[in-house]
Amino acid sequence: MANPVSKLLEIPRHWPPYPATGIVALLAMLISLAPGLTSVHLAGAEDAPEGLPELSSVQDKTRGIGDDERDAYFQLLDYVAAGDYKQQQAVAEKNLANFEQQFYDNQKLALDKDPNGPRYRFSLYADMLKNPQAYRGQLVPLQGHVRRVEEMPIIDGDVDLGVAFQAYLFTEDSRTHPYIIVCREVPPGMPRGGDVLEEVAVTGYFFKLYAYDAQDAVRIAPLLIAQRIEWFPRQEPAPVISPFWGSVVATVALLILIAFLWRISAKDRRIRQERLRKMTDDATPFSPPES
Repeated sequence: MANPVSKLLEIPRHWPPYPATGIVALLAMLISLAPGLTSVHLAGAEDAPEGLPELSSVQDKTRGIGDDERDAYFQLLDYVAAGDYKQQQAVAEKNLANFEQQFYDNQKLALDKDPNGPRYRFSLYADMLKNPQAYRGQLVPLQGHVRRVEEMPIIDGDVDLGVAFQAYLFTEDSRTHPYIIVCREVPPGMPRGGDVLEEVAVTGYFFKLYAYDAQDAVRIAPLLIAQRIEWFPRQEPAPVISPFWGSVVATVALLILIAFLWRISAKDRRIRQERLRKMTDDATPFSPPES
């Protein structure tokens, strides 16, 4: 029987485009995570919260959600939706700080052995691609722009579990490569569809590295399951004055303009009259030619 979940998470074959510069950028990020500098799950990191579904059956770099992963996928969707969002945010920020600190601690150890060795900047996206096991079931915060937001049904066998939303999120360090976000809540009024560009923030659990067909090759993207998407809509410039006072100012300005034009017109009439009077006073009486 076909796996319905794999259909829910199917990514269009030719979206998004990946220019050569984007591929080079991704390779650079992965190269930056040289052996010995990769993050590991920290002993001091947040332990798995009570009730977190068992994720040992989840496999990375596979298409869709496999039969062995279905239960974990649906359980994590329910678990995230029922959690305290503020607490999830706090844990995610702490986890991110721990992963980043571990990365630089490992880099320092490598530089102690080789002072002339390269120095790299931490990239959450690249570290997640390199160390999916360390991130599995861990909350992380993301902020960037979504380019696609679509509603999808959640069906487990013959059971309709409602709807969820799938979004492609691009962050500063992922550049032209997306995170895939699955969540239950999207703010009212937030644009949806395959061609949007909205600033958002997401706090989600890393589930797996998801394989999909891009334009030129099979690619992978981190799949995170979140409770919601936080949307930061673009603010329209506020009017300088209210419509009422705007109409008052416009009326006064019009009256001033009319008075100014009338004054210029009156002055112009006086000047013409003076010129005409002077021409009349200085004129030589007409004398007919002598016969």
